[in-house]
Formats: sequence, C-alpha cells, structure tokens
Amino acid sequence: MARGWESKSVEDQIASAEERAKAANGPVLSPQQIENRQRIKSLKLSLAYIEQQLAESRSERHRAQLEQAKKDIENQLKQLDVA
Repeated sequence: MARGWESKSVEDQIASAEERAKAANGPVLSPQQIENRQRIKSLKLSLAYIEQQLAESRSERHRAQLEQAKKDIENQLKQLDVA
C-alpha cells in the first residue's frame, strides 16, 4: 500500500477513482482540435471584453474601432466553428 493512502477517507478514494474513470473515458482530441478549442475560448473572451468596452465607450472613433474588431472576431469564430 502506498504511503499516505491510509490517511485518505474512503469517500475521497472513491471520488478519486471515479474522476480517473471519467477522464479515461472522455473523447480523445487531436492536437489540432485542442488548439481550435483554445483559440475559440480566447476569441470569446476577447469578444466579451470588446462588448464591455463598447458599452462604456463615448468616443465615436473608438466605438468604430471596437465595432470593426468585434466583426473581425465574429468572422474568425464562424470560420473555426465550421472547420
């Protein structure tokens, strides 16, 4: 028996075993799929930030730049969702 194992409660041992089983049964993603998911997550965070900035912006020039950035990010998201 591994050292320290006996100090864990039975519930913790069962929970750990269940988590390992769930992780092992999950879908196996290719490196490209992992990269796409990370890129999508990053773009969505950027989009949320831009939308926040749009809500607070008072300058027309700044708002125009933010609107263009928003369109660009939305286009990138569409391309990644299709691929």
